Amino acid sequence: ALGATQWESQKSDGLRFMIDLLPSVTFIPGAQGGFNPNEIAGAIAWLGPLAAGLAFYPWKRRAGNAAACIAGGLLVALLLGQSRFAIAGVLASQVVIILLVASMPRLRWALLAGVMGLILLQAALFLNVLPGAQTPANGGDDTTAAVSARDEGTFSQRLDIWRSGLHIIIDHPLTGAGMALFRSRAVRDDYPVAPFDMAYGARFSSPGYTRQILPHAHNEFIQVGTDLGLPGLIIFIGVHITCAWM
Repeated sequence: ALGATQWESQKSDGLRFMIDLLPSVTFIPGAQGGFNPNEIAGAIAWLGPLAAGLAFYPWKRRAGNAAACIAGGLLVALLLGQSRFAIAGVLASQVVIILLVASMPRLRWALLAGVMGLILLQAALFLNVLPGAQTPANGGDDTTAAVSARDEGTFSQRLDIWRSGLHIIIDHPLTGAGMALFRSRAVRDDYPVAPFDMAYGARFSSPGYTRQILPHAHNEFIQVGTDLGLPGLIIFIGVHITCAWM
């Protein structure tokens, strides 16, 4: 997560001073080019809260400290990647874990204060307050307009991506499109999202646009629905409920 993530050039600019200090891991088979920040965030959204919960488990101090270090490292990687929905979910889960599991009042309040600090940091990054986040996307002078336009475009595009995934689930409710086939050319041709999946001059006219594949649904539940249909989605939700109960 810390060494093999493809850090985005704009969303993470406010934390570039930390990213530049990290090693570059290129020896992972099948992922020599690194992981997409959103996809690694999907894994951290599971493993981060798990590690945080294990840090409070009543076992030997060394094991608890190791779990706490793992949780902290994953949280740092998540913040650096700036997958905002995953960050919101993980920070909310941290609050629940601290309230339910932390037994010592002083520790509980200290940890809650730490989470509040991370929330304020994320708000500063989201509002482009930090100096590094003021780099305009097109090299122009109006940095505030550039980052605002970027965020607005990203949110609008996210809705189109989700709509594409929902259409796949509606058309193939029992099976979905198949495991990891959301990004396949055949599926993308049938359920295109502008400006992804469209050649210039076809159904999306944009000078300078280069054709590219949309890698994933940008939502784990929709992604599982497109992979496995409604039966798989029901099982996936059941896994969430089971983990929450545990």
